[in-house]
Order: sequence, then C-alpha cells, then structure tokens
Amino acid sequence: MAPTQDIDPAELVVALANFDRHGSLGSLLIGVLISALLLGVVTVQTYYYYTRFPDDHVATKALVAFIIACEYAQAITTCHTLYELVVTNYGNPAALHQPPLSLSISILFSGFIGPMTQAFFANRIRLISHQLIVPVICWVLSFLRFVGSVLAASQAVQMSNIEVYQREWKWLLTTILAVGAAVDIIIACTLSYFLMRQRAVAYKSTTKVIDKLIAWSIETGLITSVAGLAMLICFLRIDNFVWLGFFMFLGRREPNNSTPYS
Repeated sequence: MAPTQDIDPAELVVALANFDRHGSLGSLLIGVLISALLLGVVTVQTYYYYTRFPDDHVATKALVAFIIACEYAQAITTCHTLYELVVTNYGNPAALHQPPLSLSISILFSGFIGPMTQAFFANRIRLISHQLIVPVICWVLSFLRFVGSVLAASQAVQMSNIEVYQREWKWLLTTILAVGAAVDIIIACTLSYFLMRQRAVAYKSTTKVIDKLIAWSIETGLITSVAGLAMLICFLRIDNFVWLGFFMFLGRREPNNSTPYS
C-alpha cells in the first residue's frame, strides 16, 4: 500500500473532504477491540472444554482446535489491517479505499469459522431431535455460506477499490450475511424447542440444567444473529464502513460439548 506522499494530491484532497473518521477508522478500532475481548473469552472456553471433556471424540477436539486456530489467524489479520490503516498510512484517508491484503484474508478465515460452527450445532440438533430435516437445511445453508465467503475473499484479494467491490458484489455479501443470520436463528429456536420438550419429561433434578441450556442456546443464537443483522443493515443502509466494525468480531464463537448429548 502506498504511503501518503505517493498518493495523487487531487485524490488526497477529495478523500480528506469526504473522510468520516468515526464511521470508518473509529468503527474499525472498536470492532477490533471487541474482537480481542471476545477472543479472550473464546480462549478461556477452549481451555475449559479440553480440561472438562478429555474423553470427547477426537473429531470434536480436532474441530475445536481448527476453529480456535482460525480465530487467532483472523485476529492477527484484523489487527494488521488496523495497523496498516492507522499507523502505516497515518494521515492518508485515501488508503481506506484500498485496504490491505490482510482484510481479504480475514474474510476467508471468517468464512471457515461461521459455517463450521453452525454445522456443529446443527449436528447437536440431530442428536437431540433424532430428525434430519432441520439439520440438513442448516448444513446446506452453511455450506452455501462457506462457498460464498470463499468467493467473496477471492474477489476481495483482487479488488482495487473497496467501493467498487461493495457495488459489484453487494448481492453476494448481502446473501452471506442474511444466510448466516437465518441459520443462527434456526439453530437457536430449534435447540430451544427440543430442549423444552426434554424438560417436560425430565426429572426435577435435571430441569435446572436444561433451563441453563435453553438460556445458553437463545443467548448464543440471539447475539450472533443480531450482530449479523446489524452488520447487514449497516452494509445496506449506511454509506460508510461501519459494517467493517461488526465484521471484526462477528465470527467470535466456538463449538464445545456444553450439551449432554454426544
């Protein structure tokens, strides 16, 4: 990325005139800070998982290890993006219109984290409900989201201007965000429904455990779906880069064996 002195003066004047530091760098900074906070939470959850469930299936352990690796990789790439924009290109708002390669790479890592986590919880629905309709729907949608994310990342690597990228691939980014939020809502509602059915026939000593699981399912799905919808609304309706702030922490979640079904 070119330093400030290499930018065309006319382009720099236009960029300075239209620059919204709060809606661009400000939202990016807040998003990275929230992402770092949630990464700490995910790290603690991962440690808790490996110490609490040492006898879990090796495939589940491998999935958790892969996703936490992707979480850290995305954190590194997003921090590099922030550094490039606020340090390397300090005083050069035009640089925001051609973000560093690390931002495109973070899209790819996010494309792994979200769909794989959703697929994991869809499998939990299969185990609890002993039905395939809802899990298959979630798996198909998650796979389509993954393919879309890979395509979005590949196109982002080649972009010369982020505004052009948003305009040309708006339909794809909108679909990815909408599908992700929809799957989160489906998973939260379905898990809550079948856990409620289990609660109706459970012993009194286990109802408190099921109540906690229901609350956890609603909170987890609600938070991720609301964040996804907020990012989608900002992307479609707000003419700045506020949506990038949500993107920085949207993928912060981790599968674990927190349900009694395996």
